[in-house]
Amino acid sequence: MEPNEIWAYRETGKHPLEPVRFLRHRRNTNKSNAHAQIRFEDADADGLETWVPTGRLKCLWADAEAFTARELRWAELRRVSMVGEDVEHAAAVVLDALTPLDVLGSSAGAGGTYEYAIKDVSTLSRLCGIPEIELTSAPTAFEEDGNFMVPFQTAERVARALAGKHPEAVLRVVVREERDLEEKQLEWRQRGSPPRGEQSEDWDEALRRSFEIRREWVGAEANTFQAEVLASHGEVQELRDLVEYAAKFLQANGHTTVAAKLRRSLKPNDKPE
Repeated sequence: MEPNEIWAYRETGKHPLEPVRFLRHRRNTNKSNAHAQIRFEDADADGLETWVPTGRLKCLWADAEAFTARELRWAELRRVSMVGEDVEHAAAVVLDALTPLDVLGSSAGAGGTYEYAIKDVSTLSRLCGIPEIELTSAPTAFEEDGNFMVPFQTAERVARALAGKHPEAVLRVVVREERDLEEKQLEWRQRGSPPRGEQSEDWDEALRRSFEIRREWVGAEANTFQAEVLASHGEVQELRDLVEYAAKFLQANGHTTVAAKLRRSLKPNDKPE
């Protein structure tokens, strides 16, 4: 900032920009408490001078129109990207797992808005199978600093496509999150702790809905296959438990060699001692 430059001043987010003349900074203040002396340029202000936080000076007055246009673009993008925690969490987990950070990133705003920045359109298109033009053609999408800012709905579409391509990876995470939630709730019940509060209960419910959303994205066939795999794993574990029980019984009755052989069968890749 240079003395006598005309800047766009805004008192609060609800006020319009207005031109002011920057006069000087307050001396001996740190950045968190930086103040500037300004003079209001409107004729109605009668040359009023005052000290204001430097952060209220948004841009040079010559750039005020472009600054306002950018604010409007972001406001509209955030408006359409306001979604529930359930679908947001479902999409975020899938995208975090299946897209590199240098390809797609989230930009969570205040009040439940979740817009995304596509950093590499061609790579993202190749990963998810959605044409490049469709990734960037949403009415509220725009390019800024080399990235395409897109609404949550575009990110959700990418997450759906990736879930369909990688159902096993998506379902592994769902199963782990389901198990973690069940264990936490069991621990809470066993400890006899009081309810954790309405906000926490709301999140648990949103988390459960996110499980359902991701299972829907991968499709019925993938869910059926996963259920069969889990069932087979359970059957294998039951057999292992039976073998271990038999080995203990044999060892207790003096058949140590046979017991050792049974135990080795549970670990076929181990080298014999």
